[in-house]
Amino acid sequence: MQFRRRTHKIPLLNTTATADISFMLLIFFLVTSSMSADKAMQRQLPPYQEEQPAPTEIDTETLLQLTVEADGTYTLNSQPAQLTEIKEKTAAFVEEKKADHLISIETDDRASYDAYFQLHNTVAEAYRQLYEQSALAAYHKPFGQCSATERNTIKQQLPYKVADAHLAEKGGRHP
Repeated sequence: MQFRRRTHKIPLLNTTATADISFMLLIFFLVTSSMSADKAMQRQLPPYQEEQPAPTEIDTETLLQLTVEADGTYTLNSQPAQLTEIKEKTAAFVEEKKADHLISIETDDRASYDAYFQLHNTVAEAYRQLYEQSALAAYHKPFGQCSATERNTIKQQLPYKVADAHLAEKGGRHP
């Protein structure tokens, strides 16, 4: 008796739809996921120097001192202040002193980042307000509609001069 071998054909899986399904899932996840951009303050750091520059004397008449305390409160020239008051006085100070001013922001090491950023945003808003007022007075249009030359002229008249410092960990101020 002779046996005949049967050859079994293994059914193949139809994989043509796999690429389509993968592509559709990729599109679905790209559309439904959120990719939020990181928010940050745009600041230009000074260039690196091998040697530390000698400390300079600063005229206290041209200095506005802002402080973020450990508990999140703010002081303006050693007097307690709210953010709205800081914005108004910063704008008035910069407008009065023009290019001959410096704003010092001191932050306690234990202060929250939120309090620090709120203070920086308040100071930046005071500058934006001054830029708008200057553009309207000089060019009769908003700052955003001014040409690059006009914006640079305004920024030269009212330069953004903010220096960051931090308070010593034990609560004492730096000399």
